Amino acid sequence: MTRQPHPQPKCPECQYRKSPSEFRDPATHEQLPACKHCMRLAQRGGQRWTA
Repeated sequence: MTRQPHPQPKCPECQYRKSPSEFRDPATHEQLPACKHCMRLAQRGGQRWTA
C-alpha cells in the first residue's frame, strides 16, 4: 500500500509535481507562484507565467 501524506504541489507553468522547497525563494523563503525552474525562465524573458 502506498501512502502519500501530502501530494507534492504541481507547478502551474510546467505541470510537473515538485517538492515544496521548489516553490520557495531560497533567499527570502517566500512562496513562489511557480517552481524555481520556471521562475528562472521567466526572468530570462522566456515563458511568461501568471500568478
